[in-house]
Amino acid sequence: MAIRLFLTQEGNLEINSLEQNNFSVEEEGTVLVLPFRTIEKDHHHIIIDPGDKLNDTIGYILSELKKNDYIVELDSYLKKYWDNYILERNKIRGIRRKKPRSDIDNNAIKRIFKYTRKPLSHQIKGISHALHLENAANFSVPGSGKTQIALGIFMYLKAKKVVEKCFVVGPASCFEPWENEAKECLQRPIKVLRWSGSVMKRRKIGVFAKNADLILITYQTACNDFLLLEQILRRYKTLLILDESHHVKNPNGLRAKSILRLSPFSTKRLILTGTPAPHSLYDIWTQFSFLWPSQQLIGDFYSFKRELESHKNPARKLKQDLSPYFIRTSKKELGLPDIKWDIDFISKKDIPAEQRKIIDLLELKTLTEARKFDLSDVDMDVLYKWRIARIIRLLQAASNPALLLKRIDCCNIEKSLDVDISDLVSHVNVFLNLKKIPAKIDIVIRKTKTLVESGKKVVVWSWFVENLRLLEKLLNKYNPLMIYGEIKPYEEKEDSALEESRERNIRDFKTRKDRPILLANPAACAESISLHKHCQDAIYLDRNFNCGQFLQSMDRIHRVGMPHGTTALYHIPIIDCAIERSIDKRLKKRQRDMYTVLNDPMPVLGVDDDAWVADSVDELNYAFNDVIKEIKNEKRKNSI
Repeated sequence: MAIRLFLTQEGNLEINSLEQNNFSVEEEGTVLVLPFRTIEKDHHHIIIDPGDKLNDTIGYILSELKKNDYIVELDSYLKKYWDNYILERNKIRGIRRKKPRSDIDNNAIKRIFKYTRKPLSHQIKGISHALHLENAANFSVPGSGKTQIALGIFMYLKAKKVVEKCFVVGPASCFEPWENEAKECLQRPIKVLRWSGSVMKRRKIGVFAKNADLILITYQTACNDFLLLEQILRRYKTLLILDESHHVKNPNGLRAKSILRLSPFSTKRLILTGTPAPHSLYDIWTQFSFLWPSQQLIGDFYSFKRELESHKNPARKLKQDLSPYFIRTSKKELGLPDIKWDIDFISKKDIPAEQRKIIDLLELKTLTEARKFDLSDVDMDVLYKWRIARIIRLLQAASNPALLLKRIDCCNIEKSLDVDISDLVSHVNVFLNLKKIPAKIDIVIRKTKTLVESGKKVVVWSWFVENLRLLEKLLNKYNPLMIYGEIKPYEEKEDSALEESRERNIRDFKTRKDRPILLANPAACAESISLHKHCQDAIYLDRNFNCGQFLQSMDRIHRVGMPHGTTALYHIPIIDCAIERSIDKRLKKRQRDMYTVLNDPMPVLGVDDDAWVADSVDELNYAFNDVIKEIKNEKRKNSI
């Protein structure tokens, strides 16, 4: 009689001795599962939690049991799962040998879509590439039709009975575009379901999912409901899609861990993003590990990280290793006009004297305190929060010094770790109640008014919600629309005529001539939103180290379908100070690295040769040290 392995409803692994006398759960079993967290145990079975390492766990247990000559049986689901794992390893080797499938019917692909939405050549290429790979990455630029490509892949696989349903995990802003595309481009209608609402409503989702073809779920809800989602993925043959897949870039984050755990339970997988590596090349790891959960392609994270660190040109290495496994259509291939930018470099002598004083003193305080920390033995969490506070305060001083009087409302930064501005209050107070206008805000207001008066629509970006509210006051005669985190994402049927939502505000911005200005926070509006047919001017009051959201925000107005003879124009005022130079340089480097991997000739936007400040300790350290270097260079120049 064999020892059996089962996968429980909760996604745990059960080892059942089936009352075999020659296998002792208490002795051999305990030693066998020592590396794992035990959920339950009795004389005949052990249940363990494999976490997001189900492949490794099964492989380890099979190997250890077979070493001791035990016969092992897998339940029907685990056997299918393990067989697919072995097939995946062989598939990866086949792709490396460049053996394309020959049974993909391009005419069948074309018949999926309405006559008015026949796929373009690059879209057919994208669909064929994904069908060949089976688990594919499409890194094409926004506006290239990635949603239509994904729907084509799903409908082709559904017609072949390879999959039954498609689950799309993405930001909330992607729901409406997916619903619209399914309605507008597919020849045959499909039923779309939003996995959202109260906990009670979501618990019934299995009933609703039975009759749905396409199910849309946010990353946060997927994390909250991942056990329920896992059960539904096990029940149906599914295509699991990550839209804006860079949302799972941090391998240590809860979001990434949940998604990686779900990955093996899908039949086929697809990732979509135009910015796969917004912070660093390490962002690639989680996305490709989702696609190929055997990790035969990219290895475990720490091996992957070590290999990149040891390579002279890691971006080129990644391009060489991964190019068969992803496809990208660039803006140049789509025939988009080159972007234009209007960068207003503001010297300190051209800003209010009080703002200049605030920036200088904050830089000096930061440099002095940094030297003290270098000489002390300080807790790493304290140092991390202290550095975040300094970066945020330097950014605020450059855009709007009045923000220095408000408490930092992110990262749980205690008051004791914040900057002491008691000696700056008199300078800061002149910016309260609009007594004086900070330099960048003054430029943004003047530029916005000029553009609106000439008949154009304008989107103005800022990371600070308080800055958006200030701009709303200063531009109130134009009745600007707002998008930031506190405004709910969806428009609902029961909403009153006065109730705001991001969906409604975006629609009003596009369709109403009396609403020519959109004031937006990139964290709430940088993705899955198309403004290009109605707006070709974007102004950046401030930027930070988040390259992904910066690039995504740029792509809201530069994409396929722009009015003939137009292009995107980006207006970026930059003060000549350490934090702004550091951000500009860092954003430019990240763009270069990513475009090298993607083999994309896209120009890099900046003036010098990202999480809100940074999403890892390493990233924050890099950013902060660069700011310190800029401060030192400035002090050195001024002392000469």
